[in-house]
Amino acid sequence: MPYDGFKDVKQIVKGDLEQYIIYQNEEVELKKFDNFVNLNDVLNEMEIHLKAYNRVASIQFYGITQDPETHSYMMVLEYEQMRIFEKI
Repeated sequence: MPYDGFKDVKQIVKGDLEQYIIYQNEEVELKKFDNFVNLNDVLNEMEIHLKAYNRVASIQFYGITQDPETHSYMMVLEYEQMRIFEKI
């Protein structure tokens, strides 16, 4: 997902679930992965998180994006379902 499609980025939780954003008029959340150089490492970490999250709730995974300034990779996830992850 192109990063330039995001607008109104707001930090809502410190740590893993850092940003609430609007993407093409839909509210979504980003799960940021810092300190990863290799995309394969990011994909492996994303797989682990998605498996853990799906045990608790069904979430919509929209795709992957990368911040062009920090080069951090992020999962783009459904906004409403993210509230349950604060309890994980």
